[in-house]
Amino acid sequence: MYHDEKELPSDTLLIDMDDLNQTQIIPSKNMTLIEHQAREKSKLEQQIILLNNSSSTTNKRKNPESNDNK
Repeated sequence: MYHDEKELPSDTLLIDMDDLNQTQIIPSKNMTLIEHQAREKSKLEQQIILLNNSSSTTNKRKNPESNDNK
């Protein structure tokens, strides 16, 4: 086994152990960074919409109670 990168054949694939241990999914090389960012942005926007919907539903539930108390 080689230990010095200079001694490695030119077609050798070096893998960083940190890369092997990560849990994040890396997009394939066929996907550009812009496409990946657009997908992530879309996912985050969907989550924000869901959070806003759930919080507005909660607020609607609280509002009738406050109106009854008046």
